[in-house]
Amino acid sequence: RQVIFAQPLSEKHAILFLYDNPSPLTELTTMKINILSTPRSDIFKNQGKYIFLYNLFLATAVSGILLGVYAVIVNPANAETLGNIAMWILGCSSILFFIVGEKLRVRRPLSAQQEKELETLCSTHPEIQNFCQQVAAANRHITYAEFEACQDFAEEKKNVTSQ
Repeated sequence: RQVIFAQPLSEKHAILFLYDNPSPLTELTTMKINILSTPRSDIFKNQGKYIFLYNLFLATAVSGILLGVYAVIVNPANAETLGNIAMWILGCSSILFFIVGEKLRVRRPLSAQQEKELETLCSTHPEIQNFCQQVAAANRHITYAEFEACQDFAEEKKNVTSQ
């Protein structure tokens, strides 16, 4: 179960809103990576498509903004209808823009600080070191999503050993 949010009632009590299944938006924007298996070779397969869709939804959102500005400034007879259409265009394209942007974000390369942290994780966990060596053997860099998976693995292993 995952906690959506907690509403504190007092210092000792809180209402927790729990749900069993992750949201559809989380499923659309996350990439599942198991560092104990071989790294995926097709991780960049759809990147060109995502870049195209990212730019398309950005342009659509900008056109929705421009249509709304036109409806406000020129104030034609159908300004209310144009304003509603502009809001729908802006809202729908912004949601899709966010989803595609998240798909691109998890594929980005690591920063220098993240690479140093990954080296530290590799030195303490042989499973992470093995995964990094397999990625290097595939002649590609570790992505942000893989880095997050390595961090999660290290935290889980730390929690298991501390209990």
